[in-house]
Amino acid sequence: MIEVMAAASQKKPIVVWKGGRASVGASAAGSDAGALATSSTVWSAALRQAGAIEVQGLDELADTLLLFQMVGRLERSNLGIICGLTDGGGGEAVLAADACAALGVNVIPFTERTRRELLGLLGQVGSVLVNPLDVSQRPGDLQALERAFDLVAAEPQIDLIVVYENADLLVRFMTKEVADRVNAVIVGAARKQSKPVIVVSPPGSSDAERLDIERRLSEAGIPVFPSMERAARAIANVNQYYRRTAGLTYS
Repeated sequence: MIEVMAAASQKKPIVVWKGGRASVGASAAGSDAGALATSSTVWSAALRQAGAIEVQGLDELADTLLLFQMVGRLERSNLGIICGLTDGGGGEAVLAADACAALGVNVIPFTERTRRELLGLLGQVGSVLVNPLDVSQRPGDLQALERAFDLVAAEPQIDLIVVYENADLLVRFMTKEVADRVNAVIVGAARKQSKPVIVVSPPGSSDAERLDIERRLSEAGIPVFPSMERAARAIANVNQYYRRTAGLTYS
């Protein structure tokens, strides 16, 4: 089976979720799967050798497959992150950066030229003009949001744009019309430039609104994840596969 995986993974990504890693689960796996119930360390090493991606649960499996389907080739994992579409962007930026650092996904600094442009756009007071970018000083300013997208997308070293969109805050501080226009800006930005865009939209009390936003973004070809950790893990998995098939080291 490992030999078949190794041959197939040269052409198509293979994502594997194996149960039975804990002792109780391993006993159950042994009764059902026979030879597959082996040491998790040995199994993981064999999967790496075969070029397969091993995931640790159903959520990671679904997230990784979603990113393969909707984003595809990703040989670098340099992210540009936009936070604070309404308020609280500083906290969102810290959480996003921490999640990426923990999973080896790169959040690299903006160039000095981009920082100067952002300073003129957002102003200095209360602004975080670094990556992740906090745009909460201009809440509801759709032209400023669109311009911020353009500046981040123009950064040559950035490969993927992540937007942190808190639906709870969006519907609490903005009218539905403005919230819809914010998402229209996200969709428009994704369509007019070549770099893929993904959205992180955490669950909260406004789940009906969040699910409606997720549906519209998904229909526009933008994958949506419920947390930065899950998005970063999927990005790391997809990046690992394409770097390996390109003969590059993991980054």
